Amino acid sequence: MTLQPFTDPIVDDCGHTFEREAIMEIYNRAIAQETPFICPLDSTKVLDVTNLLKIIA
Repeated sequence: MTLQPFTDPIVDDCGHTFEREAIMEIYNRAIAQETPFICPLDSTKVLDVTNLLKIIA
């Protein structure tokens, strides 16, 4: 999505890794539009954003 090295990576319910700021922008857009929050890579519905796990390097 950002094509930059991760600085604050998180993993969604289906196991994909994203930069926190980028995925939260998509999440906030879904909430504002009252649409389900889905993984931008495979369209899996992410049930709970609190399940996004911070990767500890």
